[in-house]
Amino acid sequence: MNGRMTPFVRAVLLLAIPLAMGCAGAGDPDLLFPIDAGAGDALPASCNPPQLTYANFGQAFLTKYCNSCHGFTQQNVQSEPMVLIDVAVTSTYMPPSTTAPSPTERMELGTWLTCGAP
Repeated sequence: MNGRMTPFVRAVLLLAIPLAMGCAGAGDPDLLFPIDAGAGDALPASCNPPQLTYANFGQAFLTKYCNSCHGFTQQNVQSEPMVLIDVAVTSTYMPPSTTAPSPTERMELGTWLTCGAP
């Protein structure tokens, strides 16, 4: 996977994340998905300052749901956020165990990743 979203996944996220989280920027893909934007583009206002960080969200989420199989670090999550969004936010493919994130936790993961996984 090249880190770019398919049109279907992009459409689902454009609808699902803002509706679930009450985020600003609904319908504006450059505001909602800064990882798709050019290197000089700023993060959306909802990410500055970020409410979800590696320290207060990402590390615990990855430890609880991902790292028994994958061993993610903050750095490799930041390098390929779309992979996690595809398999753990827009679908329930991961994790394949009985201990799965709640819909709220999945939306928080999407928000954290969209903000650059700070």
